[in-house]
Amino acid sequence: MAILKHGGLQLWLAGPQSSAGKPMSDGAQPAPGGRHILYEDPAGNAVELFQPR
Repeated sequence: MAILKHGGLQLWLAGPQSSAGKPMSDGAQPAPGGRHILYEDPAGNAVELFQPR
């Protein structure tokens, strides 16, 4: 995992074992929509965007 910071922006880079690749606490699989944004880039990498509370 790597965390890149620039001003107030943070970019977290993680592999397939990150939260975007794991089931949620209720057992549901991550999917597009909801409070987090889950996107698959052209190379097939999962990209998760979220805003901290």
